[in-house]
Amino acid sequence: MSSIEPGYLIKLVRLRKAMTQPKLLEESGLESLHVFRLEHERHRPDPVNLQVLMDTLNIQMGEFLIPLLENQPDEVIALRDRLICALDRGDVEQAKEIFQLFNTFEGFEEGINRQFIVSHKARYLEQTGAPTNEILPLIEEGMSITFPEYQECTVADAILIFEESELLHTKARILFKDGNPIEAISLLENIRAGLSKLPVDDCERERQLGPVLLTLCTYQLAIEDHASAYEASKEGARISYWRKQGKYMPDFILARARSYHGLGLEHRSQNLLMSAYFGYSLVRDGEKAQNTLNLAKEMDIDFHTHGADNLANLPRPIEPYNRGEIVSCANIGEFILKLRKKANLTLDQLCQGIYSTGNLSKIEKNQITGSVYGMEGIMQRLGRHIDYYLNTFLSGKDFDEKQMRDKIIALAASNEYDAAEAMLEALSSKKTFQKGICLQFILKMKAIIQGAKYGPTPEILKMLREAMQITWLSFDETDPKCVNSISQRPLAYYEISILNQIAMHYRSIEDFSHAIKLYERLKDSMDNSYVDELEKARMYGALLYNYSKTLVQMSRYEEALGIIEEGVNFELRGRRLQNLPDFAINKAVCLLEMGKKEESIPYFAQGYYGANMFSDFGSGENAAIIKDYVKEKLGIDF
Repeated sequence: MSSIEPGYLIKLVRLRKAMTQPKLLEESGLESLHVFRLEHERHRPDPVNLQVLMDTLNIQMGEFLIPLLENQPDEVIALRDRLICALDRGDVEQAKEIFQLFNTFEGFEEGINRQFIVSHKARYLEQTGAPTNEILPLIEEGMSITFPEYQECTVADAILIFEESELLHTKARILFKDGNPIEAISLLENIRAGLSKLPVDDCERERQLGPVLLTLCTYQLAIEDHASAYEASKEGARISYWRKQGKYMPDFILARARSYHGLGLEHRSQNLLMSAYFGYSLVRDGEKAQNTLNLAKEMDIDFHTHGADNLANLPRPIEPYNRGEIVSCANIGEFILKLRKKANLTLDQLCQGIYSTGNLSKIEKNQITGSVYGMEGIMQRLGRHIDYYLNTFLSGKDFDEKQMRDKIIALAASNEYDAAEAMLEALSSKKTFQKGICLQFILKMKAIIQGAKYGPTPEILKMLREAMQITWLSFDETDPKCVNSISQRPLAYYEISILNQIAMHYRSIEDFSHAIKLYERLKDSMDNSYVDELEKARMYGALLYNYSKTLVQMSRYEEALGIIEEGVNFELRGRRLQNLPDFAINKAVCLLEMGKKEESIPYFAQGYYGANMFSDFGSGENAAIIKDYVKEKLGIDF
């Protein structure tokens, strides 16, 4: 539950408990003006008053996103991830082992830590076929920790936080299994409404909403409500794309195909079925790929797999991304100090272009609090994902601006450049975004949008260089010493993105050798400093794709295949689909140029139909290019 304004959360919980402001004041002993201003986001709370309010409302709130880490082993964070991933893929044996490990830790007997345990214990019991009377008490216990009134109100009217949506999602699945589909669908619709109000950034909200929509459209199809299933699957596909993972994209595409078939629009089902099949092939889910083929036969739809059925059954990594070590600290300043020393970085190396050395020193000593954007950059240079380690409370203004920033990125990724440009212009007029790393974002996005609209120009390269010089004063990509030093430099996300764009510029003007040097050094930097692979994944797949594509253009096919394999395995570990079609095309071209025509065909098919999955979001041009290339080179008409 990151990036929730505390005043909003306090108001939410107060209203849930049918508690008036005077009643909250009476029980907390605080002044009325303080609570009024806090709920209306007029100021931030000091830690003491915030804790008083949380205690009064019976809600636990720690500085760390995952509380009660004091005296816990470092692997607790990783175990949470592994438990979620094990249950996501139905590996009940591994889940059982992880639960046994949690039994050895302290701090999971109450509060939202206990809620996490019972939430996933309910999922585990459901997957092992336990009876309903063993699972429902766990769901009730979990909900009672943060939302004891949920049965007396409409869930759709409340904002769902912590593990509440997961608990209710499990309850909906049990209702359906027990023969209550209408009640299950109603609950899922309420969860959908509750999550839509969650006051966090869209990516966090949609991380939770995607699985709910998938279950919803599946149940709607089961009762033959095809029109509603179509709408839910379409919304789910957008979410899967927005998250830049595509994890559930084949499932939503398949649901849309089934919806069309149920509505009597069979002619629209074939391409969707093919895209779903090749999507499952890309993520190496042989069982779902075969089920899709079987469904196509039931619908009297026939299509060519082009040999991708063999690729669908290749082994795939099962462990989730690695996480960085967690350290017990009294405050965020001490946390950064310990991580900086662990990374062997000086104050100057960590803060350059973000804070002065003196201010970072004061932050580490807990004498001042850094801005949200500055702290984000510092955490990225430490190779960490800020929302994973901390509750990043934003003011109302910061939250709105961060939403605008994320929306601009999403619009550009969807090729909606005019809309992105208009919003970027509005954001650039705000004071926060006229200097420092916020200005760096503005320049970077201007360069990306203009490059996409007009192609590479010296002016765009100059803009990228100026953006980089905001946080690296002496940066000059034409200086060999500067390029070589990239390998040993800790880089924040925007810096990596800018360097990737600069390398793409040199590749587009066919200065391949210079582009390769930049990609090599950039990869070294990320491998050296990004200990948190979830944060690394934001750029690593795109970087390795561009690196491998440049090697292909230089006819260095064996090297390219090595980078492609590394990229595919990395993306599969994180269950990210969106870059996999691009890797498939790079591999297909390598194999074709190496004289392995037959081996290349299934990868071309994966690349083409994989790109088609995202065609509703501005990726249709890539699919058309692949189609023409394969027709010309192989005589195959996809």
